[in-house]
Amino acid sequence: MNLRAILAVALVVSVISTSNAFACACGVTCAVVKQTSDGFVALRSEPNTNSKMIMRLKPYDIVAWEWCDCPGNRMEDPWREIVCVSRLNDGQCDANSVHGWAYSKLLETAWCPSFPDGWGVLP
Repeated sequence: MNLRAILAVALVVSVISTSNAFACACGVTCAVVKQTSDGFVALRSEPNTNSKMIMRLKPYDIVAWEWCDCPGNRMEDPWREIVCVSRLNDGQCDANSVHGWAYSKLLETAWCPSFPDGWGVLP
């Protein structure tokens, strides 16, 4: 076997053996809005304090947010992408739910109530 063939085999083996290291998972889970001194948590159109406030989340509101454990993911980001505020939809979340961003330190991750499509996992 020549050097090129050996290097080619070594490259294929290393790619196959490390491909699982790049695997990641994403999903939706829930959080409870914490009490704040001003009595609400802003749901914003973008993940920054200068963006438009869509609505005020009330203390103890249950929200659903998207998470990912991929490198460079939203779990490390100080903002959570909110995909549902259950009080607005009679406890149900669907494609028509409100969408926005909330600061993660003002949310407490929690088990989801009964949502469709198997929502209700903790990251």
